This record gives sequence, C-alpha cells and structure tokens, in this order.
Amino acid sequence: MIDKAPGATNVLAWCSLCGTEHLPELTCPTQLGATGPEKPRWRVAVETPHGIRGYGVLVAESGARWRSRIVTFPNVLWMVPGGGETLKFMAKTEDDAIRRAVDFIRRHCLTKGYTMRDEVQFVAPLERKMVVVGGPVDRSAPPAPRFERRLPIRFGRSRPTLLGHTGNLSETGLFVATRTPLSDGELLGLSLELEHCKVPLRGSVAWHRALRNPSLNLGMGLRLFNPPTVYVDYIRALA
Repeated sequence: MIDKAPGATNVLAWCSLCGTEHLPELTCPTQLGATGPEKPRWRVAVETPHGIRGYGVLVAESGARWRSRIVTFPNVLWMVPGGGETLKFMAKTEDDAIRRAVDFIRRHCLTKGYTMRDEVQFVAPLERKMVVVGGPVDRSAPPAPRFERRLPIRFGRSRPTLLGHTGNLSETGLFVATRTPLSDGELLGLSLELEHCKVPLRGSVAWHRALRNPSLNLGMGLRLFNPPTVYVDYIRALA
C-alpha cells in the first residue's frame, strides 16, 4: 500500500518483524498483538486515479499501550514494504495512536496527490466536564499569531453539519464567521477544508458575536483541543 522510503542504516525504518518504525539498532518488540477488541475510529473517502477508495484507522489496546493500524475498506490492511507484518502505530494513549496513523495517511495522500473527502471520526461526544470555560489564563504567554484566511468550515455540536467560513486562524484557535454562532462554552466538532484534505478539529466556543454590526462579522471565536499535525503545519507555513 505504500512506497519504500529511501533510507540508511541510521534512520527510522519500517520493521518487517514488528510492523513499527524504529532505528535498526534498537531491540525489536517483535510481538505487538491486540490485548483488547480492535475498533474503527476514523475513516475518509479518497479520490485516486483508480476511483474513490475508503481508508480507515483501527485501534486496540496492546498491553500497556495502544496500537493503531490502517485499512483500505473493506478489509485490506496496509503492510510493511517487503515484509509480512501490518503497519502499526504505537502510543501511550488511544488518541495519540489514532493521530499517528491519520497523519501517516495525510502524508501518503499529499505525496500521491490524492484528495481526501468526508472524514468521519468514530468517537464519543466530548463531555462538558473536559473543558473549563473562563478558567485561569496565563497572561504572560504571548498570544498565538493569527493569520487571515477565508476557508470553508463545517461545525456542529455532535457532527459538523453547519457551514461557515474562517476569518482568521492560529495554532490554538480560529474565528468562524456564521449567522448562527453557538453559545460560549459549547463543545464543537469541526471539519476545515484545506486544498488537499478536510481536517477534523475539536474545540469550544470562547466567545461569540450574535448582534449585527456593520463593520464586524457575526460568528464565534473557538479554542482548539490538540489540533492534528496537518493543521499545525498549515498554520506554521503561513508565517
């Protein structure tokens, strides 16, 4: 499913024994089987020269860690080039294991020139207790640089179905221009449309503007939770 990357003996390489990427001189864990049920946690439709394909991420506990794997639907697991093992992405938390696999898919699609559409995350809705609205703020930390960009974005409490557009973006938050802003403290799922992919985001409403003003857009300022690497890289490329 993937191309072999040029490498040397002293660089990270995909191991044909364990299926993870590590330095050749490190001890290979060899066995990284699932110790719990493997569940789908993310999927995306991808436009390729051969038609639309569905890629997904499966995740399971593996001992004290979490293991994710990539699948081309309905049941083709991505394999290590030249080896008999499936690609595996290991992390201490479930979210990090998923994120590593998703970032790998994004890089793969970007390299191939594929377009990602209609991402779906199979996650439980965020609970309100996970966010402290109006909590202490570190006033000594400089605000993250903001960049004005108008990009399509969808948002919603459980699924991103309402359409708006961005006014500005930073690594930690963004402004969504919409005539139907949600209330302060609301938890949102978001889908931001970049040139080659749609980026799923999660966040909360830090403030909103619902009263009409001739010089200001209606909308809401959002605080983002752990934005994925592809989003952070996009923002840093604007600097």
